[in-house]
Amino acid sequence: MKNYKFTVLLIISGATTGALQTCVSVPILVFVSIIPLLVMVYKSHTQSEYHKTLLAFFLPYYFIQSMFLLTVSEIMPLPKLLAIPLAVVATIALTLWLSLIMLMPLWFYSKLKRGNPLDFLIFSLLFIVGEWLAEILPFLSFPWSGLWLAVIYEPVLTQPASLLGCHFVSLIILLISSALAYIFCCEKRKEIMGCLLVCFAFSATAIAYGSNHISSVENSLADKEKVRIMIAQDNIEGLNKSKISSKQAVKSYISIMEKSWKKDIDLVLLPETAIPSKYKAESKTFKPLVDFAKSHNTTLLTGCFVKLEDKSYNAMYSVTADGFCHTPYLKQVLVPFGESIPLANLLDLDTLSGAQRGQNKALLCDDENQLACVICIESIYPSLVREQMLKGGEILCVSTNDSWFSESFAKYAHYRHTIMRAVESGKYTLRAGNCGVSAVITPWGEQATTVTRPEKTAIVDDIIPIQSKTLYTYTGDIIILPGCALIILSIIKLLKKKLIKTPA
Repeated sequence: MKNYKFTVLLIISGATTGALQTCVSVPILVFVSIIPLLVMVYKSHTQSEYHKTLLAFFLPYYFIQSMFLLTVSEIMPLPKLLAIPLAVVATIALTLWLSLIMLMPLWFYSKLKRGNPLDFLIFSLLFIVGEWLAEILPFLSFPWSGLWLAVIYEPVLTQPASLLGCHFVSLIILLISSALAYIFCCEKRKEIMGCLLVCFAFSATAIAYGSNHISSVENSLADKEKVRIMIAQDNIEGLNKSKISSKQAVKSYISIMEKSWKKDIDLVLLPETAIPSKYKAESKTFKPLVDFAKSHNTTLLTGCFVKLEDKSYNAMYSVTADGFCHTPYLKQVLVPFGESIPLANLLDLDTLSGAQRGQNKALLCDDENQLACVICIESIYPSLVREQMLKGGEILCVSTNDSWFSESFAKYAHYRHTIMRAVESGKYTLRAGNCGVSAVITPWGEQATTVTRPEKTAIVDDIIPIQSKTLYTYTGDIIILPGCALIILSIIKLLKKKLIKTPA
C-alpha cells in the first residue's frame, strides 16, 4: 500500500512537472513539483527500486509533453479512425524514446551513490546530461523537454542561460529543489535549518544575478541606434495553407504589410513558407515582393522553397532593395513525416532535403546588419542558434509555421524555446509565426510585443542590433562536462571491478 501511494505521488509529480514546461505557467511551482522524484531517488535502496522510481516519474513527464503529436491527426490525409490511433502511437513512441534517453545517464547514479547529500548533486548533473543528449543524438534527436522551460516567463530566473546555457538553468532548479527535498530526508533540526539556508543562498544568488544582468544589458543599450522592424503574419490554418496559391499568398502578405506600414521600417520578417513555392528570381510570383522591397527601401525576409542540385529545401531568402540575396538559408533539421519521409530515397518518394554540413548556413543580411536565422523546429536546438551567433549574428530571426497545431498548447510550448534562444544569444529576437505566435523578444527574454491569435496582422517595433556575444556563445554546453566526467568515472570503476573478478 505504501509503495502504491509513492508511485501515485511520482506519477502526479511527473505529469505536473511536464505540464509546467508546456501548458501551465507557474514558474515557482517547478521547485516543488520535482521534490517527490528527488526524495525517492535519494531514499532508494536497490537498483530495482530506483529504476521503478524513474519510470513512474518520467513516463508521465514525457507523455504530457509529447501530447502535441495528437494534433497531427488533424492534418493526416487519412480517415479519422486511422489517423487518431496513429497519432496516439506516435505520442507513446516519443514518450518512450525521450524516457530512454534520460534513463541512459541516470542509470549511472546507482553506481555513484554515496549515501550523503552529495547524491543530490550527482543526480542533478546526470539529469542535465540527459536533457543535452536529446539534442545531440544522431538518430531522432528532439530536445523538446527541459526543466528550464517551466521558468521561461520569469526573465530573472532565466538569465544564467547567458552564462552557460539553458541546462545551467535546469541545474539551478534542481539544486534549489534538492535543498528543499533533503528536508524530508533529514531528522535533525540543525540539518533542516542548513537545507533552508542553502536553498535561500541558491535562490538569492540566482535572483540577484538575474536582476543585475537585466539592468546591465538595458543600460548598455540605452544610447544605441535603433532599427525599426515589422513582423507580418497571416491567419490561414492547417491544411488550408497548402490549398492557397503562391500568388494569393504574396497578395495577402503585401496587403498586410501595406496596411500596417510605418516610416523607416528597415527589416520585415515573414513566416516559414510564407510563399509556398520554389523560388525563381525571374518568377512573376516573387516579383511583387522584390518591387515592394525596392519601393519601400527595406529588407524583407521570407520563407519559401528552393531547388538546388535536384534537391528541394525549405529556405529563407533575403529580399533587399536591390533584389534577392544569392545565398538562401537552408533548413537543417526537418520534421519527420511532416517534411521528410524516412528512407525516401530507397522508396523513390518525393521529400524535402536538409542542409548538410557547410551547406548554405551563412547569415542572411540587410543593408547593414547580420541576421541569424532558424526555421521552425530548429528553434528548439540551442547549438544551431549558437553556431550563427559565433559567425556574427546581430539579430535572431525565427520563421515558423505552427498553424497545424491550431489552438493547442503545442503552439505556445514551441514558442517558449524561442524566448530561451534570445537569452542564450543575448540578441533581440524576431519570431514570425503563421497564425501566431509572432513576437519581438528582448535580449533578456522579455516579450516586448506579441501576437498569439491567428489573425492577419503585423507587429511594428524598434530593436537594437547587438554585436557583442554572451559567454554561452563562446563556451557552449560545458555545464554538462561534470556529469559526463561522472559517467566516465563510473564506467572505469565498473571495468576495474570486472577485471578484478575475472580469474587470471
